This record gives sequence, structure tokens and C-alpha cells, in this order.
Amino acid sequence: MKHMWALLILTALFFPLQQVNAATGPDIWIPRCVPFTHCSDGGVNTRCQPINNDTIHTSSHWGHRAQLDFTGITIPPNQKVVLLECVRPWPPLDENGNGEDDWYCTTGFSESDKQFNCPNGSTSPSCDVKTFLNKNPKISYGLAGDSIILPDGTSSVAGDTYGIFHKTNANLNDVTDPFRRAGASTQITTDANGKLSISYAEVQTYAINAFRKYVLYYVPTQVPTQGVAGQAGVGGQQQGTLVWPNVTGVSPESCEFTIGWDPYGRVFDSISLEPIPNVMVSLNQKNPGGLFDASYAKSRNALITNPFVSGASGDFSFFVEDGDYSLTPNVAGYTHPLTAGWTTKGNAASIYSDFYLSDSPIIQQRGKVQHRDIPLIPSNNQGKYYDLVVVSSNRKVGSNGELLFTGSVSHPFAEVIIEVCNALGGTEICGKQQVFGRGRGGADKEGSYSVKLDQSLLQPGDYYKRSFRKIDLASNQSIGEAVAGATYSSIPSYIEGYAYDANGNLITEGFAGVYLLSMQVPSATSPIDATGRFMIASELIPKEAYTIKYLRQEGGVFVPISELTIEDYLKQNNEFITAEKIALYKPVTSATNPRRNITPSFVPQQKISALPISPQITQMAPDGQSPEDIKRTNNPLYLIGAISLLLLGGAGGLIALHMYRKRSTKELDM
Repeated sequence: MKHMWALLILTALFFPLQQVNAATGPDIWIPRCVPFTHCSDGGVNTRCQPINNDTIHTSSHWGHRAQLDFTGITIPPNQKVVLLECVRPWPPLDENGNGEDDWYCTTGFSESDKQFNCPNGSTSPSCDVKTFLNKNPKISYGLAGDSIILPDGTSSVAGDTYGIFHKTNANLNDVTDPFRRAGASTQITTDANGKLSISYAEVQTYAINAFRKYVLYYVPTQVPTQGVAGQAGVGGQQQGTLVWPNVTGVSPESCEFTIGWDPYGRVFDSISLEPIPNVMVSLNQKNPGGLFDASYAKSRNALITNPFVSGASGDFSFFVEDGDYSLTPNVAGYTHPLTAGWTTKGNAASIYSDFYLSDSPIIQQRGKVQHRDIPLIPSNNQGKYYDLVVVSSNRKVGSNGELLFTGSVSHPFAEVIIEVCNALGGTEICGKQQVFGRGRGGADKEGSYSVKLDQSLLQPGDYYKRSFRKIDLASNQSIGEAVAGATYSSIPSYIEGYAYDANGNLITEGFAGVYLLSMQVPSATSPIDATGRFMIASELIPKEAYTIKYLRQEGGVFVPISELTIEDYLKQNNEFITAEKIALYKPVTSATNPRRNITPSFVPQQKISALPISPQITQMAPDGQSPEDIKRTNNPLYLIGAISLLLLGGAGGLIALHMYRKRSTKELDM
């Protein structure tokens, strides 16, 4: 996709959530999808060209800059708005071991992060996501003047051109409306007509090989919650007025990570055609004396790692200023051929491109993305083979309720194998394997896969087991045993059930809130009635994996009682879902929900078995923290003290040479 879409979240508005009374529910934050385009898609002269030659807005690193266009996006009038940037590192991190790529959201400013993530005034370090990202060498997030830690352990500072630049109107040629850099006090609002106070922005931030998406959030005005038993309210807002909105040409499914900001390239075995991991790729820049020098390249581009060690996909990357460059790969058992000593073998041209040999022309970086794939010849002329590695994993829900598995593996054209399993009887039983190869959603030439599954065929207790199998790239035949992946529950498009805490006690008051995995504020809530029942319609539910928190009011603040994964919710409500024939995977709106006025015949138990996990929210908070600060111990946002663990995160990195890599998830035929 040339034009990328995402949720917008990046500048900052820092205001505490309003106090609520018994007639209202918890404040919620409503996301809006916003389109964006990379500045370097068409080169510097056609994207994001500096206006009025203002020095602060000039950059030679256009690969990290994107246009954000708010044209046509309306929000309710007189709203306060917060802009955040979500970062998904590459190579991916999965610190909690749930099979999902970790991602982190920041306003770009520490103080506003604290307000957004911990609106009740907590001083917990976990509220300041911005500082965590800056100090994490696997991410190295940076704005203007930020001190960041690089992967090699050294520190550096993002330059003055990094920041959030915005205009009041979208006319780039209006000299009376110059770009302004957002600061920690910048506020964005809507007027009486719902029009945003800014209409255009350019965002330039630094992060090592990271994918990004943007989300624009606002807090709706509170109104009394509906009092009908079993009828969901929306955080105090009347149901039916809140949706995950569609913008022209943009569906909720497209609010996803679709971009890698760094250049890309791969090193591969010229005989087996497999990508080669752990290759040291040095970047050399032409110095004033006319020599190509790696030290000079590092001195001119302080934020790069040089040499770069290729990941499981053979990937390497450098983000650099304009200039003349060369590459030097180095790994035992291989030689880098001259043009005269190598010709394209077999299927190489269908997998790789822009071949870079030891006597290839210099790489002239002039504002556009530069891509090179590097063939290496094994010393004994015997092709070598490497283990397949699951590089990234994500799942989301399509418009019809189907489950979409997306991600990437280290090897091109690998097959994706899906089984439906059930272990309710204590023994895992799996059905017939479905094999998704090339053309059916299996891995493409870059290892990216996208598989669509019909969740409506699942029975209560069913879950998916996913694995992968390599393809011999020289012969196009399946080879080896399948590499086991992870097991995954489904993602319901509709939620109805009874609220139980982690100890199995029925909850008969308060609210159920839906939370994206990376967020600590709800995107939708439902009151829990006197029987413990709640329901949330499809238009209120995120298209990505989420958790459910049960909340109660204490002193004007809503405090989490318990946090459940989707698996927890399904286990606790399995009998109810079966007895009432709840269609979890058929999208229904609040207005069309056939169960909105039904009183179930099912009678819930006052106590059920405790979940086989430790309670994730406790009443006693250590170190003076309030209960809402006690996060799941496996939540990556709060592993600020575990940077050393992040250094151990998986092999394999997307990368490339010179400007950013644009890597887009395949558009799906919905």
C-alpha cells in the first residue's frame, strides 16, 4: 500500500480524567483512525518538503517522517484530544509469552504519558512510557533532544529535526501558517462543529526498526448510565453513539501496524537461497578524502548500529543521512562474489532483488529508500540451511467476525498450518490440519503471512494451534518437520456473560471494561447488573486482542477488581455461552442485538472454580502504589526494570540499508 493508515496517537494533551458520581461510569477514551503517508514514498521533493526554509523543520532523515492528514475526520464538538504514537519493535518482543507482539503507546512527552496512563495521579514509573522507550535499547525511541540508549549500549541524542510539527490548516503553501513544533503543553481540541484545532501534521521520531501506528483519542462527555438490567452502557455515554468509526476508505481493520521505518535488505545463501542469520554487515560512507569508511559513517549517523548483525530473516538496516555508501558483509564459511563470479540461481529473482555484489556501484542515498539484497557463496559450494524462526505474530478480527492471523517468519514461502483443538476433557484433541501455502495466505517472499479463519465454526472451548513448515526455496518442495508455534483463543466480536473475579466469586456491581493490550484506559465499558451480567456490542469492541477488567467505584475513582484475558472470560462463561447459544463471533450492533431485552434462563453460580493463575489485581498495593497501578506482571509496558531481558529478545530483525524500510501488511480481501 502506498498510502498507509493507522490509529493516531502522538502529541499530547495532559488533563486528569474528570471525577464521576454514582450515576455515571468510568471515563473511556475513544479512538479514531487517521490516514498517513510516509514522506519518503515519493522522495523529499514531493513529500514533506520544508516550508519557508525553516531550519527546525529541515531534515535529511525523511525516512522517519510521516504526514498526518486530519481532513474529513470529525469528533464531537468541544472535546479535548490526545495524540499518541504506538511503537511495535522489530525484532518483535513478546515479554509476556502470549504469542502476541508487544507494543507500546506514548504521547511523546513524559508528563502527558503520566496523565494518560495513570489519570488518577499515580507516581508509578510505569506511567511514563516515554522514558521507558528511550532507555530501552531494543526500541531507542527519541524526539528532539531526547537522550536514548542504542542497541550497543551507548547513548545518543535525537536531533533537533525530530519532533511533531503541525499546522492549523492543511495548505502547505500558506506562508502565514508556519509549522509549529508540539511541546509538552500543546493541547488539541475540537470546536463547536467538531473540527480539530490542527488540520495537518508531520511527525518525525526515532526508533530502531520499529513499526508504528497512530491513534487520536478523545474523552466523551459523561451522561447518566442506562439502568436497564443487562443493557450495556458505554462508560456513561449512551449506547449506540460510540463506534470504532469508519473514515472514507479506511475500515477499523486497517488501524494496524503496517510500516517499518527503516530501509531493508537481506543476506542470503546463493545456492540454498535461504536467508543467512548473524552476518555482520558494515556500512561504509564516503569521507571528504574520497575513501569509504565505516567509522566515518558512524560519526555522521550517530543513531545507527555499525556493523549490523543480520537477524533470522537475514535482515539488516541502516538509517542514514544523504551520501555515498557501500556495504561489506562478513560471516564465516561464505564469500561475497564479484559480478563476474555470480549469476542469479534458480528462484533467486522471485525472492530477492537489487542484488549487491562486492563490485556493485556505490549506493547513492538521495532522499529515497535504498534497498539491497546481498548474495553470499558458501565456501564449499554446498548450500546451507537454517532453522525457521517465528519472527512476529498478531491476530485481529475482520469485519465479518473472522479471525485473521498475521505476522512473519524467517523463511520465504513457508506454509502455515492451523489446527482446531479442544482440551476441556483434560486431554488435547485436535482436528484435521489446514495447510495455507503460497496464494492461500501462507508466507510470501518476505516471510509475511495472513490467514483468515471462520470463528463461527468453533465450539465452546475450542482454540487454534498454529505451526509452520519450510519450503525448499530451490525446488519449491515442503521440507522438514513443522515448527511448532503457539496456541490461541478466539477473539469474540460480541461479549456477554457474568463477571467473576480471579477467585471465582460472582461480581454484582460495578463495570466491565474492554482494554487494548497496550492501554491502561478502557475503550468501552458496560455496567454489571445485580445478577452479575454484562454485555458489550460489536461496534464497541476493538478489532485486536484485548483484556477485560472488572471495576468498582471507590471514593469517586474506578478501581480494578480483576483483569481477565479472553481465555479467562471464555473459561468462566463456557456453560452460560453453551446454554444460551451466544453467538460470540457474529457481529451485532447495540441496536440490532437480539439479546438486548432477553432475560437469560441460565442461573449463574455464586462461586465457580478459581482461574489457574494468580490474581492479577490485588487490593493491597506495594510501595505506596494505588491498586490501579498494579499491572499484570507479564505486561510489557511495565517491565521498565527489565531492560536486560529485552536485550535477550528473539533473533531476527527486519532491516535494510539506508532510509527506512516500508513494510506493509497485505491488504485482505474482506
